[in-house]
Amino acid sequence: MLLSKALSKLLRHQAVSAGIQLDREGFAPLDRVLLWGPIKSLQPTFAEIQSAVRDSDKQRFALKPADPSAAADDAYASTDPARWLIRANQGHSIKVESEALLRPLAVMSSDETSETLESAGDDGNGKDGLKPVPIPPTVVHGTYFAFWPAIVAAGGLKRMGRNHVHCSTGLPEGEKEVVSGMRRDAELLVYIDVERSIREAGREV
Repeated sequence: MLLSKALSKLLRHQAVSAGIQLDREGFAPLDRVLLWGPIKSLQPTFAEIQSAVRDSDKQRFALKPADPSAAADDAYASTDPARWLIRANQGHSIKVESEALLRPLAVMSSDETSETLESAGDDGNGKDGLKPVPIPPTVVHGTYFAFWPAIVAAGGLKRMGRNHVHCSTGLPEGEKEVVSGMRRDAELLVYIDVERSIREAGREV
């Protein structure tokens, strides 16, 4: 838990002030991350870093080889931190080009299904060749009673100091349990009509 919190603090909020250069997708050199004071004091092993990434219930982190051209077996077998990059997947207050990892949304026509969108070719389907995914009819944002007056006063949900407003397509303990996007102890649930929100914002869908 201490390691996960320290990784979140650094990779989401303090990498720049710590002098750690993130790439455009928010990845940082793992060897530099391990030298940051609060993480260095925990003396984590590479196996413990892997565990923090793999076992996060909200998939908070991603780990990948630093050299994408390296042979897959060789790259993934290495335990040398200098050969790995790590990132926080969401929740940043520092600027990252997370759009590079996002997928475009698409409104389905009456004769389309999510399967037809997923099986469509890449030609012209979205940014960087990513296939569009269907817009969910509603998403839900979890918050707390203490924040509700400020949300109302601001005219609705705002991203505040973060890069995005985080939403889920379900509840943490619902029939289709969601992995990320909401704390399990949220006191208030704000449901959002996604397509209507996009249209009223003057965006194309």
